[in-house]
Amino acid sequence: GNTGPQWENKTSKAFWRGRDSRQERLDLVELSRKQPEIIDAALTHMFFFPKDPEKYGELVKTISFFEFFKV
Repeated sequence: GNTGPQWENKTSKAFWRGRDSRQERLDLVELSRKQPEIIDAALTHMFFFPKDPEKYGELVKTISFFEFFKV
């Protein structure tokens, strides 16, 4: 539905939140830390890989499915 801002008012960068279930997700977070102007990616939980806040940043709060579409 129309629960968030109009399309033209949305943030013009990739947005992702999730856990560390695959190496590609860690790679995405690393890329986001190098290119924050185009990607906003962060981990919400670490289960499979060692925690490394210096490399991947601090864990962030999980967002709901509906909150995701407001970004």
